[in-house]
Amino acid sequence: MKKTIQFLIFTILILVLSGIIIFFFNPFNLRNKMIGSMINYYFQINKLEQTGTINNTKNLDKKIDPQINEIMPADKNPLLTEEQEKKLESYGVDVEALPKEITPGMIDCFTEKLGEERATEIANGATPGPLEIIRTKDCLSK
Repeated sequence: MKKTIQFLIFTILILVLSGIIIFFFNPFNLRNKMIGSMINYYFQINKLEQTGTINNTKNLDKKIDPQINEIMPADKNPLLTEEQEKKLESYGVDVEALPKEITPGMIDCFTEKLGEERATEIANGATPGPLEIIRTKDCLSK
């Protein structure tokens, strides 16, 4: 019995230590993969995917910028800046699956979870961090 308890304590200690190493040092980009997996799994469970046109050829969708007459990548989510889209995609999040409209419930939830100042910064184009993404994932379904 004593050996079993020692083994369980050792296993829990290794898991906590591994979690700390992954969170702070991000070996093999594991932190980003884990965050992206959690968020995409949350979208699947809560069926937040939009019932619009989501192609399998996302990277091939293009639009022409009338001012400079060049082909540019299509905007995947109108609520996000390019920097925010890139950051979320680096975590493995499908930005096309994010809601395309902001409801008053979402605004209240974001303000409650992040504070009014940080929620305003993100609304004005600041890029959210990994912990902010995890903390506010529940706000997307309100």
